[in-house]
Amino acid sequence: MSNKSRGLTLDIIGCICWGVSGTFSQYLFENHVVSVWWIAGVRALIAGIVILSAYKIFEHGSLTSIWHNTHDWLTLLAFTFLGMLPWQVTYFLAIKYSNAPTATVLQFTGPVFIILAMAGIKFRWPRRIDVISIIISMTGLILMVTNGQLTKLALAPLGVFWGVMTGVTQATYTLIPGKLLHKYNSELILGWAMLLGSFPLVPQIHPLPMYKLTPIVLIALAVIIFGGTVIGYLFYLISLKYLRPTVTGMLDCFEPLTATILSVMFLGTRMTWIEVVGALMILLTAFLQAIPEK
Repeated sequence: MSNKSRGLTLDIIGCICWGVSGTFSQYLFENHVVSVWWIAGVRALIAGIVILSAYKIFEHGSLTSIWHNTHDWLTLLAFTFLGMLPWQVTYFLAIKYSNAPTATVLQFTGPVFIILAMAGIKFRWPRRIDVISIIISMTGLILMVTNGQLTKLALAPLGVFWGVMTGVTQATYTLIPGKLLHKYNSELILGWAMLLGSFPLVPQIHPLPMYKLTPIVLIALAVIIFGGTVIGYLFYLISLKYLRPTVTGMLDCFEPLTATILSVMFLGTRMTWIEVVGALMILLTAFLQAIPEK
């Protein structure tokens, strides 16, 4: 496969895994007594150990190389506690208080926060296409959360809040590790971020009672931990080596598409046509950001 084809394949598979993981998370929250903090902690701990072990076995790399440079490990800590961990927790909270399709769509407000952050960092006004993107994305957000009735929310306030925070943390997750990814292996960065991110949640990590570990719960946990984390995050980060960020931004639409189809088909989630229009407007932001690129 060419580098471009490899990048496309990895990114699409990774996004589909995220979408499937979101749907299984919604199933657990709706049908089983499993807390957000427990899933986030177990997911981060197991994924961190698996990814670092795989990196050591298959890449034969040093697990401590990133800790030899003060600036690098400080950046890693910032990525962990301002990007990776908040993104995971806010994503699960958004699913818990709304549903998987809504949570995956609302995290696409991330480009808006990236635009605003870059404008503030570089002390310059956003480009015209950025302003258009912000207007369309915010209009879509309003339609989604109000269902076209501007005087009241159609979604739970907590669902809206955590959904938007998913967009904020998705922006920090994208912006912080840029230089690290050019210097270190993506598996090393992701593995350490997952492992370190699990430490604050250790008090929540305890064995589930045996009566809760039904086959469907075990399958759901396996999909969330290995599919939505190990495969999803790794494939996404590796694809960044072969594709421009604007291309991966467009392909990320496979995540809400997957989550929406599965949630509607198997969990009975309903979306009105106004919510669908709002979701499409938010997703359109990723395509608008690609217009200046060839």
